[in-house]
Amino acid sequence: MTRAALDHLPEKSAIINVASISGLKGNGHLIDYSATKGAIIALTYSARSVPCGEKIPANRVASGPV
Repeated sequence: MTRAALDHLPEKSAIINVASISGLKGNGHLIDYSATKGAIIALTYSARSVPCGEKIPANRVASGPV
């Protein structure tokens, strides 16, 4: 989906993925949620390593408990 979106993003755009601290540390009560957020974190790191990272940065927000 990210590759398909690149053709439609204007200059100075950014890709921002919403992750969670659970994706970094895990959570025994939220196993599926933690796994999904961990995958989003890995996706963001991967997006930085492909050519889109040169023109359009990929970042993530990993909030903690609020």
